Amino acid sequence: MKQQNGTFQFHESLNADFLNDLFVGDLGYAAEVFNDVVIELPQYWSDMETAYGENNVADLQAAAHKCKTLYAYVGLSIIRDRLQVIETLCNSATDTATLVEEMKELRLQRPEAERIILDEIKRLKNFHEKQA
Repeated sequence: MKQQNGTFQFHESLNADFLNDLFVGDLGYAAEVFNDVVIELPQYWSDMETAYGENNVADLQAAAHKCKTLYAYVGLSIIRDRLQVIETLCNSATDTATLVEEMKELRLQRPEAERIILDEIKRLKNFHEKQA
């Protein structure tokens, strides 16, 4: 990611417009939010995997909603949208084949999403420190 004219440019996989509106240039706060997401996500993932493994659609829906919210706060719209699909599928509970496929894809996307979030924390902190 290149910085243009001394401004921070979020990773191309992130919804930069949303993040810029959310943080309004407060990169220290952005780094805190990203860090909080990293701390909270493992528990929500665990809750989601447990519910999925137990075929508990109500708990899966609740955990997917929590994960969706966290991914939204870091601008990972592609993951947020997939979690929305899972949440919606839990409401109908009839399309189990699609739910299985969505969970499979989500699991494949998770490592890259985590890497992006962790890298972005470092970039945010470095850029913020240089601006201070």
